[in-house]
Amino acid sequence: MPIEVRLVRSEAEARAVYRLRYRVYVEELGRTQRHADHDRKTIEEPLDRDCMLWAAYDGDQLVGTVRSSYAWRCDLGDYPELYQMARVGRDHPRHTSITTKLLVLRDHRLMSVARALALATYRRGLADGVRHDFIDVYPARIPFFEHLGYRVHVPELQHPEYGRVVVMSLDLHDREHFGRVGSPFLDLSSSDAA
Repeated sequence: MPIEVRLVRSEAEARAVYRLRYRVYVEELGRTQRHADHDRKTIEEPLDRDCMLWAAYDGDQLVGTVRSSYAWRCDLGDYPELYQMARVGRDHPRHTSITTKLLVLRDHRLMSVARALALATYRRGLADGVRHDFIDVYPARIPFFEHLGYRVHVPELQHPEYGRVVVMSLDLHDREHFGRVGSPFLDLSSSDAA
């Protein structure tokens, strides 16, 4: 069965996402998470209130998730400064977003779950007027995001929860760059984009 990616629409679906985060971040990776609820085994954060949560399913099993937050719709807290989002000029905040909490269950990481989540958020962001998206990644994950079309934006950053990361940015309309790197976003981007 192909992976199905859809927006989280109910409280029950959101709770399942929060449990998946706990399972991966705390139980599997042993990370400290300031918003972890160890009694409920969930991770729910303030950014979850005004964002779009995406869930990836393999049949009936939730296998991955990601969060999209638009700068003009959400209080991004420290992220605009941390990610140096103002460097994109007048496009911020009206046309900027951040991608956070992208994770996939261990036994599905070699499948195309992360790619399917990225395609869904790209398609929606493009439709909603996002021009620039930002994400922080561990250095080992840079090649995956470069293939999607992201570029290094801040080469090294000390994230308060995740340690040393790299901030990457994506110009959702850069078809020329998508073509050079073989991005799957090329087919989704509009042909008249600048």
